[in-house]
Amino acid sequence: MNLNIRKDPTQVSRSLDIISSDTVVTVCDNESVSGFYKVKTGDGISGYCMSEFIKLC
Repeated sequence: MNLNIRKDPTQVSRSLDIISSDTVVTVCDNESVSGFYKVKTGDGISGYCMSEFIKLC
């Protein structure tokens, strides 16, 4: 399964990148915004992913 990293915390926002579901990302804020977490990838891409697909460790 793949996951979109979006520019803004909405499902209709432009996709900045697509990552696989097992990709490790940094969650920038532990509080979700409208069901999205702000994340950053190891490649330096910052955006929003749906919180239901993010497993916090």
